[in-house]
Amino acid sequence: MFEKYAKMSKAQLEEKLLEIETSYKIVLDEEKKIDKKVRKNLWLWYLFPFFGLFIYQAHLRRRKEKSENYYTIKDKKQDLIYIELEIQFLKSKIETM
Repeated sequence: MFEKYAKMSKAQLEEKLLEIETSYKIVLDEEKKIDKKVRKNLWLWYLFPFFGLFIYQAHLRRRKEKSENYYTIKDKKQDLIYIELEIQFLKSKIETM
């Protein structure tokens, strides 16, 4: 899966790790922006203490399950998981060197 890191030196791995961590932060910010867009104006339901919580959750689930939002959120989550896995792999490889 990560064969491209097999023949790299420790300095190259550390440099690549920094690049990947910056890309992780960028993808995380993009995911937060999408989540913020989905949650837009739902906070008003918290004005109704108990009943508003259920309405908030129902509206949020419905907005996240829309096809346009669902696929963008799913793609960003997949990118985040792959980058996290790559970061963990690089950290373990650097520690063993």
